[in-house]
Amino acid sequence: MKDRIDKIVEPANASCVETGAIAAKDLNYPSIMIVMDDDVKQVEAKRTVTNVGEPAETYRVEATAPGVHVVVSPSTLAFTELGQKMEFVVTVKREPGTPAKAVIEGELKCMSEKHTVRSPLMVVVGETPASAVSYSNVDAASPES
Repeated sequence: MKDRIDKIVEPANASCVETGAIAAKDLNYPSIMIVMDDDVKQVEAKRTVTNVGEPAETYRVEATAPGVHVVVSPSTLAFTELGQKMEFVVTVKREPGTPAKAVIEGELKCMSEKHTVRSPLMVVVGETPASAVSYSNVDAASPES
């Protein structure tokens, strides 16, 4: 079992300074949050997944969110070994009926014959209180006594 875990969990040798700023949509978390400002018509988010199921397992990947068009590419992930990594891209496009300002909840599903993995998909359209929060002006100084 330890060998299996060692293949899945790798030591992180990354540096924040070397990596630089990362947009929230590009963090490789299972959940996906996409912010589409007023002038943005399409956004892509890339994810890397690791096979922790069966050594040879194929997953069909699909995403849904009402009010926007969501495409996953590739839509099939065919793993051949345990610990194998694969990438996919989730593309979210505005539709003619997409609200000007909305917080849309959806989901991403990876389904095989034996397993189904669901992840939340959140799309923030237009300037809403959720998209207007800025942490760049927060005063990092200690509170005065």
